[in-house]
Amino acid sequence: MNRSSVEALRNELGRIITDIREACSGTGPIVIYGCGYVVPKLIRFVKSCGGGDRIKAILDDSPAKWDVVIDGIASRPPKPEDLTSAEAVIFAFPPGDDVFAKLGIERDAVAVVEGYMLDYALAVCEHKLTRVNWVTTSACNSRCVFCAYWNSDVVHLDADLIVETVNALPETTHTLSGGEFFCHPQWRSILSRIRNKDNMLLFTNGLLPDRAFQACDEYGITRFAASLDGGPETYRRVRGVDGFDKVMTTLRGLKQRPGTIVNVTFVITPDKTAQDFKTVEQICGELGLYFAVARYHQTDPRLPEAAWNDEELHRFDELIRNSPVISELDRHVHGIYADGFRRRLKLTCTAGFTTPYVDQYADLYWCGQKKLPAFRIGNLADAPITDLVRSERFYEIARKLHHCNDCWCATNRRFDLYLHQARNRQDRCPAAAVD
Repeated sequence: MNRSSVEALRNELGRIITDIREACSGTGPIVIYGCGYVVPKLIRFVKSCGGGDRIKAILDDSPAKWDVVIDGIASRPPKPEDLTSAEAVIFAFPPGDDVFAKLGIERDAVAVVEGYMLDYALAVCEHKLTRVNWVTTSACNSRCVFCAYWNSDVVHLDADLIVETVNALPETTHTLSGGEFFCHPQWRSILSRIRNKDNMLLFTNGLLPDRAFQACDEYGITRFAASLDGGPETYRRVRGVDGFDKVMTTLRGLKQRPGTIVNVTFVITPDKTAQDFKTVEQICGELGLYFAVARYHQTDPRLPEAAWNDEELHRFDELIRNSPVISELDRHVHGIYADGFRRRLKLTCTAGFTTPYVDQYADLYWCGQKKLPAFRIGNLADAPITDLVRSERFYEIARKLHHCNDCWCATNRRFDLYLHQARNRQDRCPAAAVD
C-alpha cells in the first residue's frame, strides 16, 4: 500500500466522514446503538457537529452493558420507538438484520448511521489511531499452551514511556496486556498517572483478583477483559495452572463494582468442545458478563498452528447463532469469519492504520502477528508514536503487508472485514475490494 493508494482510500473514507457529519447536523433526536469503546469517540464527533444536546439515548442489546454511564448518559436496552423515532441511529457495530427483527421493526424504518465506519475513517484519514495494543511485560503467572510469553525472558516495558504515550493520545483506546499486566512491577504507577481512564481496556488472566479490584477501586479502571476456556478441568489443561476459582473470584468481584464492563472471551480452538462453550456461556449469563468469542490464530514458530476444518467451524457456527447471551457484534463477525474461511477470503490489510502494536521492548509493529525485524516500524524510545505512523518506514511496511492475509481472522482485521461487506452491498466504499 503506497501513498497514492492510501490517498485513494482516504478520499473514499472521507465521504463517510462527510455523510455522518451531515446526519448529525440536523434537528431531530440522535440515538447511539452499542456501548463499546468507540462510543466516546462518536459522542465527541456528534458534539463537534453541534448535535450533542440531541443525543437522547445509548442503547445496547447486551445486559452486561446496561446502566454503563458514558458522558452522563446511562445505557439501557432498546425499544422499537427508540429507533423509529430518531433522526439518526448511530451504530457502534455493523447491525445485522437480527437487531431489527428482535424489535419487530424493518431495517428500512430506521435511519442507520455507520458509526463503526467513522472510527475507521478517522484513523485512516486523520491518523487518529483507533486502538494501541500494549504488551507491557512478558512476565506471566500462567502457563498457556498457546502462548510463549511465560517461557521467555522477562522484560518490562518502561512505565514512563507507556504513560507519556497514553496521555498523548487521550482519544485512542489503549489495551494494556502482557504477559500479565499485573506482573509488571510498576503497574500501580502506570494506572495512577494515566489521565483518561475511560479509554483504557485492561486484559488480565484473572489470577490476581486483589490487584484487579485495586485497579478498579483506587485507579478508576472500569473496562476489563479476561479469557475463560470452560470448567476447571479444561482451564487447567489449557492454562497450565489450577486457577479457575481465582478467575471466578475476579469476574464476580469486578461485576459487583458499579459501572464496570467485564468482557469474557472464549477462544475457539480445534480442541475445544461444545460443552466448554456452554459452560462459559452459562457463567456469563448468570453473572451478567459480556460474552465474546475469538478465533485462535498462531504464527509463533515455537507453537502449533491451529488446524481448522469446516466440520469444526460448523460446530461453533450453530452454538454462536443460537447463544442467548453472545453479543450481536460477535455473532456478526464470526459469521463473516466462518464464511470467509470456507472461501479463503483475501483482504487488503490496513491494521497498522487503526490498531498498531507495541511490544515489551517498545518496538512498534503493524500488528501483533508480524513481530519480526523486517516489519519493525520503529521504537518509541527514539520517536513518538504519532511520528512513527507518519514515517516513510510506516508506509514501507504498509506496502510489504498490503496483501498479507496470514491472520485475516484476527480482531485487528475487523475493519477490513467491514469494508469487504460494504463492497458486497455495493456500498459507497470501493476500498473494500478483495485482492
